[in-house]
Amino acid sequence: MRDIAIAAALAFGCLVIQSGVQAAPKNSALKVTSPAPKTEQDTDTIKANPKAWDKEPDSFLGIKFNEPLTVDPCPIKHISTYTESLAYDIMRLLPGVCLDPLDSNYKYGDHDNNTLKIRNVPDIGVGYDVDVTIKNGVVTKFTIDLKQYGYLLLLSAFKERYGDPTSIYNDTVKNNAGGEFNSLNVEWKGKKITISMRERYLMVDKSYVTISDNATEEAEAAKDRAKRASEAQKF
Repeated sequence: MRDIAIAAALAFGCLVIQSGVQAAPKNSALKVTSPAPKTEQDTDTIKANPKAWDKEPDSFLGIKFNEPLTVDPCPIKHISTYTESLAYDIMRLLPGVCLDPLDSNYKYGDHDNNTLKIRNVPDIGVGYDVDVTIKNGVVTKFTIDLKQYGYLLLLSAFKERYGDPTSIYNDTVKNNAGGEFNSLNVEWKGKKITISMRERYLMVDKSYVTISDNATEEAEAAKDRAKRASEAQKF
């Protein structure tokens, strides 16, 4: 039944908000109702017992993890002596993605440790931005930012490509006015790669996705823990 509800929401361009919270029309006051009590079956569905991920990738958008970034820059056109823009008409003819050469990180950033913008990404019906992170000269992470209304479309595309998530959970996000919104979060966790999707991140109308190398993320976390422990000794 839940799949049917999601499909219907997509067909009519609306989003089904769980936990009794409904999306308010533009320029109207938010209306929050008390969430219905979760049954044992609901709780089991939300927790989604972790399972093996049999479609774990070693790349994203054709870009390999733990290898140097070899993607070409996007074509540009000169509008005037001092003005340039991306040549979207030419980009549409490219077989894959390209890097935004007009981004300041591309122009002035460290070649071996940088975050670059990827353009010419697959069309899923809604706009989204993709960045690629390079550490010590190799690709370690991708991040996706998009509006929350496009989250279910991206989730559907990822499930088609990567299979069912290994875990699913819900949490509640509040806005500045105190309104509460349900956030459907899913994760694919493999031996080397993890995909994490958060329906609402920092703001109730924005979604956030990471596709990351497990070893790099664990090393960064260990480094942060060691730094905090060292700083704590100064008290």
